[in-house]
Amino acid sequence: MSRTRQTPFTDPAEFSDNPRPVVTLANDYPSGYEIEPHRHARAQLVYAAQGVMTVTVAAGSWVVPPQRAVWMPAGTEHAIRINRSISMRSLFIRPAAAAGLHAIEVDWPASNAVAGVGLTDAYRAFHPEAGRYTYWDYQGGAWQKDFGLRIDHLLLSPQAADLLTASEIDRAPRNKEKPSDHTPIWCELQKPGS
Repeated sequence: MSRTRQTPFTDPAEFSDNPRPVVTLANDYPSGYEIEPHRHARAQLVYAAQGVMTVTVAAGSWVVPPQRAVWMPAGTEHAIRINRSISMRSLFIRPAAAAGLHAIEVDWPASNAVAGVGLTDAYRAFHPEAGRYTYWDYQGGAWQKDFGLRIDHLLLSPQAADLLTASEIDRAPRNKEKPSDHTPIWCELQKPGS
């Protein structure tokens, strides 16, 4: 049990009454700090600018490392534990403004288990920046607005990662008539011994 706890979070009036579609919040918390289970009337994108946190919902828990975020649909009960001192940034988005952002069911615990065994994400090895996607929902103009997700990954063993020379997302097929909602991601490996 942590020495520092926050009382249950209530949705402050400045969030629920603010007429803007998106409201931001920045907080810094020490290691061991816990934010009790709570929910928001707005959807929340909770981002770890620095530090590490664990976000827990009914379906499971996610460890969020630096430079990563978790999407919390409006009304989702969640708790947050700060594993390592954090600079947390959140966007609180009115449900109407988040209508084009659809939740995708991904087996996150399995994905985290695979990444935890030392596999390299080929694309991230060359492109650490955010905003590069392989999937766009057909609804709400997601492709045109570039509201996407990167749910396609090439995970390489340490031996294969040593041979990695390039990796890209090919967006061109998504511009075709009647395209798939996914677009190809590829990587290039040098021949062993070359």
